[in-house]
Amino acid sequence: MRIEDAIETMYQDSLALEHKTFAQLGEELAALIGELRSYARVSALAAVAALALVAENRTHVIRIDCLLYLIAMHCNGQNRVTVQALDRWLNEWLARCSLRAREDPAEDVAVAPVMTDSGDFRVFTGDWSNPDYYLQDVLDALQKGPDTLHALRNECYAALRLSELVAARRGYARFAGDPGSEAAPVWLPACNEALDLLSRQAVIDNYDLATLGVDRNSIQSFSTSLEKFCEGASAVTVGAVRRQPFIDTGNVLILGHPTAIPMAVVWHAFSAVQRFHMLPGLQKHLARIQGGRTLSESTRDAHQMIP
Repeated sequence: MRIEDAIETMYQDSLALEHKTFAQLGEELAALIGELRSYARVSALAAVAALALVAENRTHVIRIDCLLYLIAMHCNGQNRVTVQALDRWLNEWLARCSLRAREDPAEDVAVAPVMTDSGDFRVFTGDWSNPDYYLQDVLDALQKGPDTLHALRNECYAALRLSELVAARRGYARFAGDPGSEAAPVWLPACNEALDLLSRQAVIDNYDLATLGVDRNSIQSFSTSLEKFCEGASAVTVGAVRRQPFIDTGNVLILGHPTAIPMAVVWHAFSAVQRFHMLPGLQKHLARIQGGRTLSESTRDAHQMIP
């Protein structure tokens, strides 16, 4: 086969995988689906969501995502998830399915900072390419916007406060996480007691919200109910955008997609600004910010250049 044909085949296979639903992927995983039916849904969701908080797992976010949706579709029992079960599901069965081709080497750090007038926040980058860069530009532009955008800014900051909370729970500093290998297995805790402790890090309760001064209504755009999450899970595709990182169980929030928060905030900002008919103004602010940065970088150390 010619190299051009091989590249085209790889591209078409990748495109087809992006449009596959997690339900279709489940058809390759009969043994996994059979096991999931005996496990308790909410505790399993929390355990798997917490794995996405681990810096070493950012090359495996799509595999963790897949398991999250399969749990939503099929878990309907009483058993609590164990480290041994997760190892079997993630590092054996899911490691061998077609989804494995979607995992790429990490390009950036696992945790990155963004800065605002309301404070600095740490965000999880996952397998995105520079989401903190795009988020920072949008936040800078929103800060320069009129008072009309005050409520929108507060909504964005509320989601970021919750990201900061879980990053602090993990003890991650800014720019945490060295590049990892997609060939490495999904990192798992050493024992079930450690898994229980990790699972709690993905759960946000009313006390946490009150301590942070976050009104539950302010993160409504970033949340979906547990019922809706489970009802819609079978139709979600591999390449779908995660615009609602939080799963609301009614009692607590589970941060199901921590690495989706940066771009979820970006998309929410653009959607809201468009509803206000202020999108051209935001675009102009962004152009000035990005143009200024480009000019600064292109002339950096110019005084040291030899004429």
